Amino acid sequence: MSLEANKRLSLRLKDARNAWDMDALDELLTPDWRYVVPGRTFDAPRGPAGLRQMWEGTRAAFPDSRLTVARQIAEGDSVVTMFSFEGTHAGTLRLPTIPGLADVPATGRVISFHGIVVERIEGGRIAESSERSDALGMLLAVGAFEPQRS
Repeated sequence: MSLEANKRLSLRLKDARNAWDMDALDELLTPDWRYVVPGRTFDAPRGPAGLRQMWEGTRAAFPDSRLTVARQIAEGDSVVTMFSFEGTHAGTLRLPTIPGLADVPATGRVISFHGIVVERIEGGRIAESSERSDALGMLLAVGAFEPQRS
């Protein structure tokens, strides 16, 4: 695929996410798609079913959330996307992958943060998404914990 086609594929995934179009995932992702957060060790579910599960958790906690793409860069088989996230914390935020933190009930707060995702394209589908975002800022904003002051 061309670099522009790879960028369009990545944008289609963001559009599907904003529309909560779970059916599009079978077309956009490889069957063994993998989600990676550098520095965090947890077994994220794989494939389209895994991303559906992750999106369902996000939709439950932030039903009106939107991703906005700020910039994309493509090289080789990879697309780098800078994005922003904004949504109202209107449902329980479940934190099963973060030991020691309890689920956070809805606060009604509008949450926003920025991130970068690097997606690897394989055979016309997204095979891997490696994300870095301000998860700590988001957790602080919803009151998952209080920062310690010294």
